[in-house]
Amino acid sequence: MPALLRHRFTFNTRCHSSVSTSQEVIAKRRKHNILLPVLRLYPDLLEYLFLMTAELEADKVLRERTIISCSQTCHTWRDVALSIKSLWSRMVDFEHNFRRWNDELLQRSHPYSIDIGPRAYVLRERGIISVELDYLVRIRIYRIAFDKSSWNTLVSKLQQPAPCIEYLNISQDQPSQSFIIPASLFAGHAPQFRRLEMTQCLIDFQAPVVSSLTILSVLNLNAKTAPTPVEWLNHLSRMPSLTKLCLEGAMWSRDQSVMSAVNHGCGDINKVQLPFLVDVHLNGSLRDISIFLDGLIFPYACNMTLACSETQAGPHLQRVQSIFLRRLEYAHDLQPDVCPLLIYASGPALFIWNESNIHDPSLDNTMKSAPNLYLDLNTADFGCWETLLTPVLAAFGDAFSRLTSLELQIPSMHQALLPVLARADRIKTLTNISPTMTKEFLEKLQTTHCSSSILLPDLHTILFTRDSLMCGVLYRAFEKFLKWRSSMRHPMKKIIFRRCMVLDETVTGLERLGIEVDWNSDGMRWQSL
Repeated sequence: MPALLRHRFTFNTRCHSSVSTSQEVIAKRRKHNILLPVLRLYPDLLEYLFLMTAELEADKVLRERTIISCSQTCHTWRDVALSIKSLWSRMVDFEHNFRRWNDELLQRSHPYSIDIGPRAYVLRERGIISVELDYLVRIRIYRIAFDKSSWNTLVSKLQQPAPCIEYLNISQDQPSQSFIIPASLFAGHAPQFRRLEMTQCLIDFQAPVVSSLTILSVLNLNAKTAPTPVEWLNHLSRMPSLTKLCLEGAMWSRDQSVMSAVNHGCGDINKVQLPFLVDVHLNGSLRDISIFLDGLIFPYACNMTLACSETQAGPHLQRVQSIFLRRLEYAHDLQPDVCPLLIYASGPALFIWNESNIHDPSLDNTMKSAPNLYLDLNTADFGCWETLLTPVLAAFGDAFSRLTSLELQIPSMHQALLPVLARADRIKTLTNISPTMTKEFLEKLQTTHCSSSILLPDLHTILFTRDSLMCGVLYRAFEKFLKWRSSMRHPMKKIIFRRCMVLDETVTGLERLGIEVDWNSDGMRWQSL
């Protein structure tokens, strides 16, 4: 029950056995109850409270209990609750409700739109799908998982007009099967249709209704169903209003002759423009992603996530790097004083990301947000990240010259790092240094180059998020680095600890070196080892 009911006044609902429950007695009781503060709220305020309490309940069962409670508290509240059609539309459930109760909910909510399917991955029976889609004219959101036995029913029912539908999420759990929704989807009439998500199935993109889409997500297509990169570009040319695009395991190059024809670029005449795109997520082979991006024109302000498998040095890697770097340069132009970069390596994977560490002191939330750029490269044939680092860093030389903060999470110090670090003369902060980097990386920084100049000359802040680095061999390596920087007249100015517990004597020792120590005063610090 809402907190409003927990009031010092109580409802006068006691009825002695000697008193007849006549209309006069009921009217007298209502007259008394209507004077209670909780029943003097305006109907429009009650409507807002009922909708808010239902919205705050994430659990379906609790949400239904809340709605029923609001409607059965008293006569006044029931009248208000029954008048709110959107309240009852939230309870429509063809799978779990009794049919008579579901029909009552449909009647109470008529003609308000309804949402069906809280989770797309739960398989539903053919009979339930058939009954649900009898109300397609009212459905706003439809999430459905089907199998081969219900496919024909699903397709035939989806041929009806859907004037209210905004979002369709459809999936199936048989990867070996190929299911393609015909072009007659919604009989070509779905004026509110904006979002389409498909898993292990596809739509015939000749369908007229796809032209209004703003969000498209396609996941995990088999080789027989998945379009080629060039085919995808052709499909996307029919969806000029897209703002979000996700293609994960959805591209497959089958025709090698087509691949050789586009190996050197698509040419301007074949490029597709998506001027409103704000998020793009691609997951596939490096070759497919390279060809796809080469034929796509979209805003530089767009967030971009690229997960490339079968990565190896060559023209496709160069093309993907070039596209990534042009957008990284745009982000740097947008925020010249906040240019972060994260490089993470493990096993066959190499990750590059431009998002700031949440504890980075240079992060300024008042500045205009730069696009998030994420590049995930996985080597072919279970190779090692080291085979990718050299060509990647060679391409990132100019980008390093503009960085202001750097986070390195790699298993060992690689020789390819030193040449690009020699160009990183604007880096002010090193963030989230790992134990390996503390020992190996800081040691490599204690070298000179180019007529006695040092690496990272502007570096003045280091951020730690692991307290294990502040004792033993690792701390001595860190202390040696601080003293060396001071002797080279480029002293460190600030050390930041987040989620760390460090010794009082460690903090005191750093302060003796003239270093400001910033740590979370709400946390605890070790007083002894």
